[in-house]
Amino acid sequence: MKLEIWPVTEEEYWGAIEDLGGFIFYMSHCWFHGRIERSQGVEKDINDARQISEQLVGELFVNFGVVAPKDCPQPRREPPDGFRWYWDWYQEMKERMSANWHCSSLVSPLASRCKPNWQA
Repeated sequence: MKLEIWPVTEEEYWGAIEDLGGFIFYMSHCWFHGRIERSQGVEKDINDARQISEQLVGELFVNFGVVAPKDCPQPRREPPDGFRWYWDWYQEMKERMSANWHCSSLVSPLASRCKPNWQA
Protein backbone atom coordinates (compact mmCIF):
# COMPACT_ATOMS: atom_id res chain seq x y z
CA MET A 1 0.00 0.00 0.00
CA LYS A 2 1.15 3.51 -0.73
CA LEU A 3 -0.31 6.98 -0.70
CA GLU A 4 -0.86 8.10 -4.29
CA ILE A 5 -1.22 11.82 -3.55
CA TRP A 6 0.76 13.20 -0.61
CA PRO A 7 -1.12 15.77 1.52
CA VAL A 8 -0.13 19.44 1.51
CA THR A 9 -2.59 21.28 3.78
CA GLU A 10 -3.51 20.56 7.39
CA GLU A 11 -6.94 19.47 6.21
CA GLU A 12 -5.43 16.99 3.77
CA TYR A 13 -3.09 15.62 6.45
CA TRP A 14 -5.98 15.23 8.88
CA GLY A 15 -8.11 13.50 6.24
CA ALA A 16 -5.34 11.09 5.26
CA ILE A 17 -4.53 10.23 8.89
CA GLU A 18 -8.23 9.80 9.69
CA ASP A 19 -8.84 7.57 6.65
CA LEU A 20 -5.79 5.43 7.38
CA GLY A 21 -6.86 5.08 11.02
CA GLY A 22 -10.31 3.94 9.90
CA PHE A 23 -8.79 1.43 7.49
CA ILE A 24 -6.45 0.05 10.17
CA PHE A 25 -9.27 -0.26 12.70
CA TYR A 26 -11.71 -1.89 10.27
CA MET A 27 -9.24 -4.39 8.85
CA SER A 28 -7.84 -5.30 12.28
CA HIS A 29 -11.35 -5.66 13.71
CA CYS A 30 -12.56 -7.88 10.85
CA TRP A 31 -9.37 -9.93 11.01
CA PHE A 32 -9.70 -10.44 14.78
CA HIS A 33 -13.34 -11.53 14.47
CA GLY A 34 -12.64 -13.92 11.59
CA ARG A 35 -14.51 -11.95 8.93
CA ILE A 36 -11.43 -11.91 6.74
CA GLU A 37 -8.72 -14.54 6.52
CA ARG A 38 -5.39 -13.95 8.11
CA SER A 39 -3.02 -13.56 5.21
CA GLN A 40 0.29 -11.90 4.51
CA GLY A 41 -1.43 -9.50 2.13
CA VAL A 42 -3.85 -8.22 4.77
CA GLU A 43 -1.10 -8.02 7.39
CA LYS A 44 1.13 -6.13 4.95
CA ASP A 45 -1.63 -3.63 4.12
CA ILE A 46 -2.26 -2.96 7.82
CA ASN A 47 1.45 -2.51 8.53
CA ASP A 48 1.90 -0.27 5.47
CA ALA A 49 -1.04 1.89 6.58
CA ARG A 50 0.47 2.20 10.07
CA GLN A 51 3.85 3.24 8.65
CA ILE A 52 2.29 5.83 6.33
CA SER A 53 0.19 7.20 9.18
CA GLU A 54 3.25 7.47 11.45
CA GLN A 55 5.16 9.22 8.67
CA LEU A 56 2.32 11.71 8.18
CA VAL A 57 2.14 12.42 11.92
CA GLY A 58 5.91 12.99 11.93
CA GLU A 59 5.61 15.44 9.04
CA LEU A 60 3.00 17.44 10.95
CA PHE A 61 5.76 18.59 13.31
CA VAL A 62 7.95 19.86 10.49
CA ASN A 63 5.15 21.44 8.45
CA PHE A 64 2.71 22.71 11.09
CA GLY A 65 4.37 22.50 14.52
CA VAL A 66 2.18 19.63 15.73
CA VAL A 67 4.00 17.46 18.29
CA ALA A 68 3.41 13.70 17.80
CA PRO A 69 1.69 11.80 20.64
CA LYS A 70 4.83 9.76 21.35
CA ASP A 71 6.75 13.00 21.94
CA CYS A 72 4.20 14.61 24.29
CA PRO A 73 5.37 14.79 27.91
CA GLN A 74 3.31 13.10 30.60
CA PRO A 75 1.63 14.69 32.41
CA ARG A 76 0.89 17.12 29.63
CA ARG A 77 1.71 20.77 30.10
CA GLU A 78 1.49 23.83 27.85
CA PRO A 79 3.23 23.24 24.52
CA PRO A 80 6.27 25.35 23.63
CA ASP A 81 5.56 28.58 21.75
CA GLY A 82 4.58 27.95 18.14
CA PHE A 83 3.71 24.28 18.73
CA ARG A 84 0.53 22.27 19.42
CA TRP A 85 0.02 18.85 20.93
CA TYR A 86 -1.25 16.28 18.45
CA TRP A 87 -4.55 15.44 20.19
CA ASP A 88 -5.44 19.13 20.60
CA TRP A 89 -4.74 19.62 16.89
CA TYR A 90 -6.70 16.47 16.02
CA GLN A 91 -9.81 17.61 17.94
CA GLU A 92 -9.62 21.10 16.44
CA MET A 93 -9.36 19.65 12.93
CA LYS A 94 -12.19 17.19 13.59
CA GLU A 95 -14.49 20.01 14.68
CA ARG A 96 -13.45 22.22 11.76
CA MET A 97 -13.88 19.46 9.17
CA SER A 98 -17.26 18.40 10.64
CA ALA A 99 -18.50 22.00 10.49
CA ASN A 100 -17.26 22.33 6.90
CA TRP A 101 -18.92 19.08 5.89
CA HIS A 102 -22.16 20.14 7.56
CA CYS A 103 -22.18 23.54 5.82
CA SER A 104 -21.39 22.05 2.44
CA SER A 105 -24.11 19.40 2.74
CA LEU A 106 -26.96 21.77 3.62
CA VAL A 107 -29.51 22.22 0.86
CA SER A 108 -31.73 24.99 2.14
CA PRO A 109 -32.36 28.70 1.68
CA LEU A 110 -30.88 29.10 5.17
CA ALA A 111 -27.66 27.42 4.05
CA SER A 112 -26.44 30.66 2.51
CA ARG A 113 -25.79 31.90 6.06
CA CYS A 114 -23.57 28.92 6.83
CA LYS A 115 -19.98 29.68 5.88
CA PRO A 116 -17.44 26.85 5.62
CA ASN A 117 -14.52 27.40 7.95
CA TRP A 118 -11.62 26.30 5.71
CA GLN A 119 -9.25 29.06 6.79
CA ALA A 120 -10.15 29.29 10.50
